[in-house]
Amino acid sequence: MKPPVLHIEIPPETRAKMERLKTVLSEPAMLDVFRKGMDKGAAQAVSNIQQTRLTGEGPFPIEDHRLGVKTGRLRPSLRSVPAVVASNGAFGSVIGGIGTNVGYAAIHEFGGVIHRTVKAGKVRLRTDKGGNLMRQGDNLAIFAKRKGKGVHKRFREVEFAGGKTYDIRIPARASLGHGLADNETTLTRAIARAISTSLRGGTSE
Repeated sequence: MKPPVLHIEIPPETRAKMERLKTVLSEPAMLDVFRKGMDKGAAQAVSNIQQTRLTGEGPFPIEDHRLGVKTGRLRPSLRSVPAVVASNGAFGSVIGGIGTNVGYAAIHEFGGVIHRTVKAGKVRLRTDKGGNLMRQGDNLAIFAKRKGKGVHKRFREVEFAGGKTYDIRIPARASLGHGLADNETTLTRAIARAISTSLRGGTSE
């Protein structure tokens, strides 16, 4: 599945400044101003998404489009991708983005199915004084606690065969996609500031 794309719509007041900027800068120089603004806006968007979409104790409802912190790896791994100038017809375009190198981020973003196979192993099951397995509910055996408070001293180790397969379905939470959409204003304002700075003869770095 392709990552979500957000097309930045420049507001009228910023377009007016763009027209003024065209009189003093070449097209490549003007696009470079956009690039610098995009980079600043994307960095701020990353910080906002970390706070609003990747913070807190989950799990959250799917419709919230949030991920709770479990391992602490995903949130600090989020980065903005340096913007680049790309040719696009009569006038170029500036493309930037956000991303992460944490492997499990993609399936939480887009959803999918994880296929698993049970491995062979042993379980500890509780027994009574006579060595018989204790049962509960629908004649189910009871796991024996291995350590800590209330450890069960009477138990039997039972081997089980592996090979059984099962699937885990992960819903698409789209935390990053929705977070990026939340920050459309953040990006447009950063670009507008970069243009205003250039018009004043300053630098947008």
